[in-house]
Amino acid sequence: MNWYKAQLRLRSSLATPLVGDTLFGHVCWGIVRTKGEKDLLEFLESCEQDPTFFSISSAFPADTLPIPILPSSKETLTPSLSQYGKKKKNKKKRYIPSRVLLEQTEPINRERLNQLLEISEETFVFQSATRLHNTINRITGTTEGPTGLFTGDELTLAHSTPPPALTIELLKYPKLVDLYIVSRKSKEVVHSLLEDAFKYGYGADTSTGKGWIEVTDIMDIQVRSKGNRYLSLGPFIPTDEERRQINHFSYELFIRKGKIGSEFVHFMNPFKKPILLYREGSSFALTTHKPVIGTILKGIHTEEMIRHAAHTPILPFLAEEG
Repeated sequence: MNWYKAQLRLRSSLATPLVGDTLFGHVCWGIVRTKGEKDLLEFLESCEQDPTFFSISSAFPADTLPIPILPSSKETLTPSLSQYGKKKKNKKKRYIPSRVLLEQTEPINRERLNQLLEISEETFVFQSATRLHNTINRITGTTEGPTGLFTGDELTLAHSTPPPALTIELLKYPKLVDLYIVSRKSKEVVHSLLEDAFKYGYGADTSTGKGWIEVTDIMDIQVRSKGNRYLSLGPFIPTDEERRQINHFSYELFIRKGKIGSEFVHFMNPFKKPILLYREGSSFALTTHKPVIGTILKGIHTEEMIRHAAHTPILPFLAEEG
């Protein structure tokens, strides 16, 4: 079992967020499009039997990780106005420098985490913007007039504090994101899986130029062998056995309304059943050490062959107890 960090360059804006379960789906489509259905079935069967066969995180701005959701602590003193303002500002942040957890030397708690957030700045963050589009009549080749306008959301990796004016240097700055992968496959094989996943674009609106992603690098990384808490790096649902192993669970939930691949939408229901998932950044203690939590879900569509990835890499770290 190996830990890898892959670096992606965003060559365009996105119509679909870079979330772990969606990324896993693109890896699956990359396999079936380049190697065939048999290889995909073998891949999924291996993941179902052993989630460490291949597990992928959500994407984070380069050299960052999601802020761990830590257990609530009792406030002994009423915070001053300035302290309250700092905490409010910190709550808007989503990422911390990855070295804080990958090179951790002392346990963290909520107070220390706030101190780290005060001295660290988010250079790049994912930002959503609404774009106006016009419907084209395919018969006349012209717009539909006053009723043809519609809006769509567009996701970009942008400066958290935009400079007053754009410069050539700023425009040339690469928009890089990190993925974390746990796999029993070699680095070369994982690199190939990622390239195949993004070969035909990522997410919605690829035909209009969205989702152009390049895999620039992949490297082996070393993570802490043990910790008293674990940080989830993507969406997941624990198995029944894992639920009995989890303690002091701090989490956020969201509803995933997934869709199947474009090849199926013309003769199948395009929507999966809604799934309640734990979000990346959730943290917990475990009674046993493991690098991946969750499983491959079945029964989430009327077609039995459809699956959904509800497993993710988890990063051990040290947190103050009590």
